[in-house]
Amino acid sequence: LRAVGLAPPAWDAQRALEAANGQAAIAHSLRRLMLAELPAQRAALKQAASSQPTDVPTVDALLHTLLGAARLTGALALAAHID
Repeated sequence: LRAVGLAPPAWDAQRALEAANGQAAIAHSLRRLMLAELPAQRAALKQAASSQPTDVPTVDALLHTLLGAARLTGALALAAHID
């Protein structure tokens, strides 16, 4: 995230726990998965945004996916930057 000028996400642990139906292990696994996928998502987004012409449908789909993951895992600062 720092590579794109964002501070590390501020986590809302309660929101993540609610999204995981109160299962802390699931909330933690989802957060780890989101963090593991961020570099590939960032690369795909950068490629789609810099293509000529810009691949708007792909950019929209990637941002939609990232926003959902940020909200699901309680990464509210990241979600705010996307939304």
